[in-house]
Amino acid sequence: MKSLALARLAYKLVCFKQDVEDIRSIEADYKAALLEAYIDWVRVLAKALQKVTDKGERKAIIKASIKKIHSALSKLGKEYLTEAFEVGTGRERTRKKQEGWEPNEEELQDLLDEAIADNDRVLAESLMVALYETAGIIFGEPEEFETQTSIREQLMSRAFQVGLYASAAWVLYWHGYVESKSPEVIYIWDGMEDRDTCEGCRPRIGEEYTKDTLPGRPGDGSTPCGPGCRCWLETKEET
Repeated sequence: MKSLALARLAYKLVCFKQDVEDIRSIEADYKAALLEAYIDWVRVLAKALQKVTDKGERKAIIKASIKKIHSALSKLGKEYLTEAFEVGTGRERTRKKQEGWEPNEEELQDLLDEAIADNDRVLAESLMVALYETAGIIFGEPEEFETQTSIREQLMSRAFQVGLYASAAWVLYWHGYVESKSPEVIYIWDGMEDRDTCEGCRPRIGEEYTKDTLPGRPGDGSTPCGPGCRCWLETKEET
């Protein structure tokens, strides 16, 4: 029995390692796509603004263009975050189907839609606001931004922030991981305990939770470490 339990644990660790590799690959692709879309937007906007000196007209161009980049980034989010969510639910779906149990796909889709909508709200309330403020400098003082180069430099200061949104793939993985399981499952919050462990994660490590009592998902921003969270979840039968 002990050897069987160890074999199951080893298999689950291999599966988890593969999941992590898959998610990191999705994150890398997502980040590259986000930055490509953003850089293209900066290039097009810089070219358009170079030809306009009227402050009101520049403001209108920037406002319309920010709506376009928001739409483009939202579309990318839906694509890559759906992929991450499906990695999180994939193995559980396969196992339950083998046992003759069909997961409620409608509920999972509703949860995925809600998570994507939440991510989009964060995008609108943080990045889009920051972009408008950054662009506001440009339309407020057009004489200082007469070249495409100077406009691009100002807007590219936000490129790092754009790339951070790729970390949402890790959060969506954990949403899928949790939501595809039974409400009775007990989760253990695990993570690395060292001097870099944030004060939000430290008291959670080693604690047991149900789906309803989980205080969040690793990397969801509910702890100070935010998207840089190094924690993970295990189910009690996996320990």
